This record gives sequence, structure tokens and C-alpha cells, in this order.
Amino acid sequence: MTKWIVLVVVLGLFGWRYLAVASTASVISPAELQSMLAAKETFLLVDVREPEEVAVIGIPQAINIPLAQLSDSLELQNLEKDTKIVVMCRSGARSAQAQKILGAMGFTRVLNVTGGILAWETPREAD
Repeated sequence: MTKWIVLVVVLGLFGWRYLAVASTASVISPAELQSMLAAKETFLLVDVREPEEVAVIGIPQAINIPLAQLSDSLELQNLEKDTKIVVMCRSGARSAQAQKILGAMGFTRVLNVTGGILAWETPREAD
């Protein structure tokens, strides 16, 4: 009974909208992203770091939209709201923010790469 009361109080404080955004939050590992890229899955990979960070190390398939420009991005304006979008940054913190922003914009399939580019390993060629 106490659990239900806590749930009702939490929903009252944060609202159903917060619950809906939070429930769609998903994360993937860098290895899962590598598998998606290798399988040539259809999705948009967005690197939300600043351009000078991307210049040091980046993933060629990613488009760069800095976090501060995300909500005004022309690249995102014409996308269907059910487009699969994978967001990444340096460590995963900014991309977690990006995931929330994109959820608030109505995108329903947003994945955050845990650990960001720091956890990324370039796939090695077979010997």
C-alpha cells in the first residue's frame, strides 16, 4: 500500500509527462553502437560535442550538432518523430541531456551511448 502512495505522490509532483519521457530513455554501449554501424542499421548518429572536440576524435558516420544548438537544428526539423536517433558526447553526460531534449521535442526512439567517445574503441581489422 505504501508503494502505491509513493507512486501517486511522485506522479503528482513530476507529472505524467516526466514519466513518459523517462520511460522512453534507453542507453546502449559503444559495442552495441559498433554492431549497429557494422550491420548498417538505419538510424541517425548525433555527436553533441563541440566541433573542436569532434576534430580530435569522432565517428565518421556521426553528424555534429552541439548540445546548445540541438533544439534549433535544421537537420532535425524534418525528421519523423519515430526516427531512431543515437546521441553521444565525450562521457555520456551531455548526450543524456540531449536525450531529454529530443524526448521533449517529441522524438520517441532516442538512445544514449554510455561512456561516450571515452569508451569508444575503434573496431580492429581481422588479421
